[in-house]
Amino acid sequence: MDPASVLEANRVIQHAFSVISVLNLTADSLPKPALVSDGACYDYIVVGGGSAGCVLASRLSELSGVQVLLIEAGPLTPFESTLPALTAYLTRSRYDWNYTTENDGYAAQGHKDKVLALTRGKVLGGTSAINSFIHVRGAPHDFDTWAASIDDSRWNYTNVLPFFIKSEKFRDRAIENSRYRTFHGTKGYLGLTREPDPANKVYLDMFKEVGNRLVLDINGKDATGFTQPMFTILDGRRQDTAYAFLSPVKRRCNLHVLTDTLVTEVIFDDQNRAVGVRALTKQNRLITLRASKEVILSAGVFNSPQLLMLSGIGPREHLKDMNITVRVDLPVGMNFQDHPQTLILYDMEKECALPLVQDPGKFPGRVVMGLVALNDRQPYGDYEAVTFTRISVVAGLEYCSLAFRFNDTICTSIIQKVKGKRLLAAMVSILHPKSRGRVMLRSSNPKDSPIVFAGYFSEDIDLKNHVKSLKHFSRIMKSSYFKRVRGKMLLPSLPQCDRLKLFSDEHWRCYALVMTGASYHFVGTCAMGLVVDSELRVRGVRNLRVVDASIMPNNTSGNTNAPTIMISERAADFIIQDYKAAKKNNL
Repeated sequence: MDPASVLEANRVIQHAFSVISVLNLTADSLPKPALVSDGACYDYIVVGGGSAGCVLASRLSELSGVQVLLIEAGPLTPFESTLPALTAYLTRSRYDWNYTTENDGYAAQGHKDKVLALTRGKVLGGTSAINSFIHVRGAPHDFDTWAASIDDSRWNYTNVLPFFIKSEKFRDRAIENSRYRTFHGTKGYLGLTREPDPANKVYLDMFKEVGNRLVLDINGKDATGFTQPMFTILDGRRQDTAYAFLSPVKRRCNLHVLTDTLVTEVIFDDQNRAVGVRALTKQNRLITLRASKEVILSAGVFNSPQLLMLSGIGPREHLKDMNITVRVDLPVGMNFQDHPQTLILYDMEKECALPLVQDPGKFPGRVVMGLVALNDRQPYGDYEAVTFTRISVVAGLEYCSLAFRFNDTICTSIIQKVKGKRLLAAMVSILHPKSRGRVMLRSSNPKDSPIVFAGYFSEDIDLKNHVKSLKHFSRIMKSSYFKRVRGKMLLPSLPQCDRLKLFSDEHWRCYALVMTGASYHFVGTCAMGLVVDSELRVRGVRNLRVVDASIMPNNTSGNTNAPTIMISERAADFIIQDYKAAKKNNL
């Protein structure tokens, strides 16, 4: 099998699922589509039915006296999203916005078109419906840093922990019987579990042998170490936020869910109060929808800043260049962050070592992950390593060609070196880069994708630190297990790097730049303290908030879906408190 055949097989399967989609197999588990008329009024309009928006709409609809409208640009969650084994067919499909970075001529030059895919879900459930399930909250240090930067203790770890716990419907006997149990909830909407695999013991032992800590629960008291992670999977089903938070309340008469509808602009009155939105329906009809209390943008790290800028809120000079009247001059779209990651493939055990995981309701692979601090006394990680163990050659080719979209020469040169072995695929990412990117408008047309300058490694210190992380992780090559199975790193053909001394700092630096990929842990483009205040209200206007990953001032130490859900729980509490206070004052 070669890269072209892998891509073609993926395309054929995606087409088959698109045919199945006409059956609407998930429709019965979700709220019925809202019947919305032009000019209709609601109390709260939530724009974006993703990881944050579904949570927020569910929580706001707990208020019996209000009407909540949730608007999603994509369709209902498809059948292939429900089964974990099918996740590979969701990215670069019609359920993905399919945005890419701009080619900066520096990083990611080994990718097709020299750009990076910026996978984001365009579907009810958003990215939680197409992501890779791994549930990581981040370190207490992350939230304490947020609180300090905005001078609001409500965002420190002690005060956000209850909102993490509130969401969870956690099921894992080992953790429930451990000292970590008080860090988890069992009565929430979001199903979570682990899938500990005895076959991973040798890998955990390998990481421990070279100096890493092993922990049972990375989301409990400990924030560093190697572990078998938690997944947003329960009872054989993906726990995307549409299924987890909307299905249980699908019959609430005050919850209205409108899909296949693109919001194009936030409407303001003469006092700079957000009073509604304009939106384009599936039938290409432009409608106006009113909000008597608030408009809340939960459209994500790319689309929330895009919508703010289309509505006149953003950098003054950029908006003038787009011929958009400036309402408020704010650094919208700035401060873009991710965790740039590098793929390393290792040739490991003989191919017959273990059968592949077959159950479609389980995570599609064997995985061990680590959050690693280079300084043992540091309470948060410098890098994350997600390692898929004992994968087939075909799976390795899929990671190379599909997940990372490296060019065919790179992928072919790696796979040709494998001789009857299972592989280990390691994704090593830097957790706290200094580099920042930017999201900008391509035009004033809301259908045009935004321009994304990722800025990966634009600060040289990040590349230096990433090289330290790659070298630190690569100590596994000195482990007894690695030597016993005669493991080796599979080095691709990289003309830029081949002349450099193997495994020197210069070689790792070159390798990291060429083989860098996105972790899809995008945050920061509507950051607290810059664009929104500590209650997530947009500065300079009224009745408008942003509630999604874009409000994070700094990235967390790990995957970002869990903290995004927490942000929505925290925001719902702010909004409900405001509602109750206003109601009391009007009595």
